[in-house]
Amino acid sequence: MTDTHLSSEELTLLVQRVFVPTPQDKGLAIIVDLPDARRGDTALWKRRRELAAGWYTALKGQTEALGTRE
Repeated sequence: MTDTHLSSEELTLLVQRVFVPTPQDKGLAIIVDLPDARRGDTALWKRRRELAAGWYTALKGQTEALGTRE
């Protein structure tokens, strides 16, 4: 996995272009797998959770541009 970081504005544009939110869309879910008793954690899964947390942080301040609520 490459270590590519997008700015808040770049992530916002990505969401707008890929998902094309409408005025009826009020939220955005970022879903990420978590380890459990059946499948242990790995460095790759940890990195994916870190990326998802970073996306959340970056998009949290973009609610107006995305038409979502915090």
